[in-house]
Amino acid sequence: MTIMFKRVTLVLALILVVSATVGAFALADGEGGGYGEPGPPGTLMVGEDETQFDLLAITTDGTTYDPTILTKYIPARAFIANQGAGVDADLVEFDGQTCVSPNSASGGSLTGLFAPVELPDGARIGAVVFFGQDDATENISVQLFRREVTFPSGGGVPSRSELAVSNFSTATFSGVMAVGEIISEVTGSSVSGSNFLERFYTARIILENAAGSNHVLCGVEVWYQVPVTSVDAGTSFYPINPIRAYDSRQPAYPINGVLSPNSNRVISIMDGHDNVGTVIVPNAVPVGATAIAYNLTIAEPTGSNWVSVTAGDATSGIGTSFLNYTAASSELANAGIVPIDASRRIALWGGTSPGSTHVIVDITGYYMPIVYPNMGN
Repeated sequence: MTIMFKRVTLVLALILVVSATVGAFALADGEGGGYGEPGPPGTLMVGEDETQFDLLAITTDGTTYDPTILTKYIPARAFIANQGAGVDADLVEFDGQTCVSPNSASGGSLTGLFAPVELPDGARIGAVVFFGQDDATENISVQLFRREVTFPSGGGVPSRSELAVSNFSTATFSGVMAVGEIISEVTGSSVSGSNFLERFYTARIILENAAGSNHVLCGVEVWYQVPVTSVDAGTSFYPINPIRAYDSRQPAYPINGVLSPNSNRVISIMDGHDNVGTVIVPNAVPVGATAIAYNLTIAEPTGSNWVSVTAGDATSGIGTSFLNYTAASSELANAGIVPIDASRRIALWGGTSPGSTHVIVDITGYYMPIVYPNMGN
């Protein structure tokens, strides 16, 4: 089957005042968008420059969403025809990918195709995009349906409702590879009054083929954003093989020597070192970490005193000791958890008593905020 077509890309911008901008981009076949997600093969996607979208953190109903656009691509083979019939007999190779055409097989007459759309709970759907070939005489209708099941809080029979949250046609885009619609829809479970709701989404393609048209469906892509969550340090702990972050006995460290009374030093804890201070595990504590689990050991003390540990940007030591020692203490150790500053540093504080000591810091794990995984393809 030979189909002539032109390529047009609809640039979908998600901003507080929802708007769309149409533009053409000359990308080679198989190139994807600029968000770390490959586009469907053989189709046009938006340009690589993310700044063209002028995206901001969007707030809806008190929830703030990350401005990064994630994508979920539903290929043609994921769709099921009316009455659960498969589409294998209607598969065609089109522009380097497997697509569906209702007239590619003898007697083919697909009219309605359905596919589930799985997205993270609480995601904000921003756009729906259709990839394929529209016939010159008949249109393709692209719909995203939300099904809600309501569970009464006091018991009783659940009820179900269905609503097309996105419904657009290729009527004005004959012969294009990509056409889309901007929407604003929040997915996931929610509560309405005292009732609980579950939300499910289905992509539906309606092919008008009464005139024996040569439609081609390659897939549907849903663009979405995930909520930004505020989590305290310590919510997610990542244990690591213990590393030596600091040893004041070794001159290889920028700051070395004994920790004196009434003094403090700020040290980096991001790298792992060998026994003489050479870096062997760079960035063992990664950027974004907010706290560490550590062991602090004192060595060669000259008298009685104590040590405090704080984040590197703290302006003073805490009023209580983390580890007390005497001149008779030999390699005394204690384990703890402490926040770190944005440069991945901690501060060591010598107490007010006369003793001095060497200090050794080993890291056994770190804490980071929860990060949503990219649920796209």
